[in-house]
Amino acid sequence: MSPKRPVEKLSFSCTKQVTEFLLNGIDILGEKCIKIFWNYIDALPRKLRNEILISLFELTSIKTQKKWIAFCLFKFSCYKFDSRHVSRNYHRKFVYNLINVRYLNLSDAEITETILTRTIKRNPQLRVLIIPNKATNNVLKEITNLKHLKMLDISGNNQLTLEDLNYISSTSLEILTIGNSIISNLDFENLAFILQKNPNLKEIKMYDYMGKALLTLKSPYICKLNAIRDYKTSTKQIKAIIGICPNLKKLSLETPDINIFKHLQQLTSLQTLKLTHCQNIELNLKNLTLKTLQIHSAIINSTKLCLTIQNLLLKSCKLTHNDTICFRNLKTLELIDCNIKNKSTIMNFLTYANQLQRFTMSNDIGIDDEDIKLLCENKKLKSLETLWLSMAKQLTSDSVVRLMNHCDKLTSIGTLNGWNISKDEVNYLRCFIYFKM
Repeated sequence: MSPKRPVEKLSFSCTKQVTEFLLNGIDILGEKCIKIFWNYIDALPRKLRNEILISLFELTSIKTQKKWIAFCLFKFSCYKFDSRHVSRNYHRKFVYNLINVRYLNLSDAEITETILTRTIKRNPQLRVLIIPNKATNNVLKEITNLKHLKMLDISGNNQLTLEDLNYISSTSLEILTIGNSIISNLDFENLAFILQKNPNLKEIKMYDYMGKALLTLKSPYICKLNAIRDYKTSTKQIKAIIGICPNLKKLSLETPDINIFKHLQQLTSLQTLKLTHCQNIELNLKNLTLKTLQIHSAIINSTKLCLTIQNLLLKSCKLTHNDTICFRNLKTLELIDCNIKNKSTIMNFLTYANQLQRFTMSNDIGIDDEDIKLLCENKKLKSLETLWLSMAKQLTSDSVVRLMNHCDKLTSIGTLNGWNISKDEVNYLRCFIYFKM
C-alpha cells in the first residue's frame, strides 16, 4: 500500500461507521431516536462512546440541533467539549448539562459565572480548563477543588488581583496561561510566588519576563519549568534560568544580550531554542545539542550551528558562510525572507540531509529541473513529504512529476503559481494526482 494513502486504523473505521449510523437515525427519527438507541449506546465501551461524540461535535456540516440530540443520547457525558463546535444560542444548554468532562474549552462561550462555577463543581476530574476572559474570583475559588488539573488558561482581559491568583495553588498543574492584563498588575515577586505555590508547573505561557521573575527567588531553589520565554535577557537572568531550571527543554529569547550565548551549553537538556531580534550578533551555537532551532532576524554562520539539529527555521536572517556543512539529522528546513543568493548553499542542505521531510523557501535562488533531476538520480529526498517554494521560476512540471515518482511520502508541493508552470499544466497535474492516488 502506498504511504501516500495509508490504511485507516480499525478503531477509526469503526467510529466512522457508528457515527454515520447515528446521524442517519437522528435525520430520520429526530429526538425519538434517544429512547430507541439508548440501550445500544449504553452497551458501547466508554472509549468508543467518547470518540463517537467528539467526532460528532467536530463535524461542521451538521446543525447544532442534531448535536444536541446526540448529546442527550449520550446522557450529557462527554470526555472533551469545545464551545466553538456548537452555535452560540446553545452554549448555556450544553455547558450547564456537561458531566464527566476532562477537557473543557470555553474560549468564546456565552455563559454566566454561575453556570461556569456549577460546571467546574460537577466535573472534579477536569484535566484541561480553557476559560479566557472568564476567570473571576468565584471561578478561581472553585478551580482550587480540581485536584487533577494539568492545564489552565485564564488569559484575556481579566482584572485579577494577587489575592485572586492566590487561589491558583495546585500540585497537579503543569501549564498555566495568563493574559497581559494580569501581568501588568503584578510584579516579578508575585509571579515567582505563583511558581512556588505550583511546584509541578512546567510552563507559564504568554509571559515574557520569566528571567527577571526568577531573579527574585532565593537561592538555592529548583523548579520543574521546562519551557521559558524571556525578553532582553542579561547575563544575570540567564544564570538564574540555568540555576533554577536545570531541566529546561525549550527556551525563547527576544533581544538577548550578546554575552548570554556562551552560557547556554550548561542547559544540557535544552532541545528547542527560539531567538528573535539578534541583528548585530553572529550566533555561535556549535556546542549545543538542539533538535529545533528557530531564529528571526540574526546573522547566521552555518559552521557555528550544532549538527544535531532536526528542525531549522530561519526568518529574515543573513547567512554569512557557504562551506559544505552536513546536517544529516535535518528533517525540517524553512528559509523565509533570508539573504541567500548562492544556490550551492541550499544544494548542500538538500544533498546531505537524507532525512529531510519538509523544505520551505521564499527566495528564488535559481534551482532548476536539472538540480532536481540530479538529486533524484543520487537517491536524495527519499523522505520528503512537503516541498514549498514560493518562487522557483526555473522549475517546470517535469520536476513535479519527477518528485511525485521519486518521493514515496510526498503529499504537498507548492506554490506552483511561482514556478514556470501554466494553468493548463496545473490542471493536468491535478488529474495526474487524482488518478495516481
